[in-house]
Amino acid sequence: MRLGALVCFASAALGSVLPGCSAAHDVSPSDAGVTHDAGRGDGGPTGALPEGFCATACVTTAESSCFSPRMCAEYCGVHVDAWPSEVGAAFARCAAEDPLCYQTVEGCILASLQPRGSIHSVRLQGSGLGEHEGRTVRVWHDPGRSMPFGGEAVITGGAFSFEWEEPVDVSVDGASLMLLYIDVDGDGACTGSVDVTAAVRPAWNGDYLDPVFATVLAPPLSDPDFVCDFAP
Repeated sequence: MRLGALVCFASAALGSVLPGCSAAHDVSPSDAGVTHDAGRGDGGPTGALPEGFCATACVTTAESSCFSPRMCAEYCGVHVDAWPSEVGAAFARCAAEDPLCYQTVEGCILASLQPRGSIHSVRLQGSGLGEHEGRTVRVWHDPGRSMPFGGEAVITGGAFSFEWEEPVDVSVDGASLMLLYIDVDGDGACTGSVDVTAAVRPAWNGDYLDPVFATVLAPPLSDPDFVCDFAP
């Protein structure tokens, strides 16, 4: 695994990521366009986290880790000033317990702070849909969810809006897929050859402690054929 870590590091240095390597470790402060006060040594935090936090959190990383103490310290130095104590503690847990070979640092932090079953805001808006004015849009969570949620709205002023508070599975890539159709013929059913369909994945807002997952649907719509096969 130490050889695997070396391969992962080398692939990142060459600007590519090999299968099984995480893309999360491109952590050079200069590459990120971040400048630090060299007088601070380890890039220790200010505010909620104590001075020297990065050195303490990164002194030892997980066994067989793809995230070495040096990489850990560099990553921490880039981000620590923006971290409240809860995020810092989650980062330290991830560095100590997760090899971070198959998920990103951000993904590990988010999963640590927002475990499965946590309630999240999911928002879906539509805009620029004037050609469908007055038509009904119906939306639902993808069929992989045991307790699906959704709703319907009339497109008004070329727009619509939904918001839910649900225990959805989430990641840094966003919340689970949402499926929808615009009922073009008004028959109350999803017909792929007639109605306009879409599949969207609400995106994460980047907030670890108060994550919101949202997206805006606007033309051109993807109109995938499979959506109507899963209409509730």
